Amino acid sequence: MTEGRSERTQDRNERIYALATRLLAASKEDKISWGEQYPTQFYTRLGENFAVIQSVDADDRHPYRFFIEDSQETDLGGISTAETYELEDDWRETLGELYAVAKRKGGRIERALDSMFSELQKAEDDIPF
Repeated sequence: MTEGRSERTQDRNERIYALATRLLAASKEDKISWGEQYPTQFYTRLGENFAVIQSVDADDRHPYRFFIEDSQETDLGGISTAETYELEDDWRETLGELYAVAKRKGGRIERALDSMFSELQKAEDDIPF
């Protein structure tokens, strides 16, 4: 019974990692948006559920945790770079990159800076030379 459970857990971890990989690609192509739940935790909604990436120590560095929440924000499970899994060799780097992209696209300070630079550019464009 333990072997069957570990196989199911491994399959679940692989599926969670596959979701993280696809979200990273979609994020880079601006096909999905991210929001900020906390300054070091970002989410995107997919159907009725949320995919969440966070810096566990709240320092924008490893360890990262990628997990799934339902519509009531119940943690349904995930993977963490602090743990060991039988996944692709670069899976930790993938989660780090996903965190960076989610923060860049969903962080409140980043959105505010983007807006301010956009407004500044408009003002500069209006200056006749």
